[in-house]
Amino acid sequence: LEKDLNRNILLAAYYKYDPKTKPGVIPTIQINIRANKTKDFQSFKSAIIKSIDGMKQFFDEYKLIEQPLEVEIGGVKSIFIHSTFVMKAQDGRTFTVRSRTYAIPWKNSFFQANFSDNPNDEDCGAEFDDLIKTIKIGR
Repeated sequence: LEKDLNRNILLAAYYKYDPKTKPGVIPTIQINIRANKTKDFQSFKSAIIKSIDGMKQFFDEYKLIEQPLEVEIGGVKSIFIHSTFVMKAQDGRTFTVRSRTYAIPWKNSFFQANFSDNPNDEDCGAEFDDLIKTIKIGR
């Protein structure tokens, strides 16, 4: 299991529409588990914020909508990152994507809940906000 935790493991992915039948940005929820090698919340927060620089290398026009926030998810102190970026499709078209990412530390790993949609097309913010409130973290 330790070997598996050194990489990103997709736990679940939910799409509002079938990606094979609808073009463009599809509102999506992805839950991943990743390794957490930090020892305390401040170190975890710093590592998550530092990862934003990496996102800027992978996505065009990556921008924070607001500064990263400390939030509580299921009783666990967590980090929220709200951003936008431009994604290029294989056919050359570009799409703006809005991303709401929650990083929830749990023992030697952390859950990453990512909610994405198109801010210029279909805003699913209310649904995402309602869903994040239902997350429970076992003790």
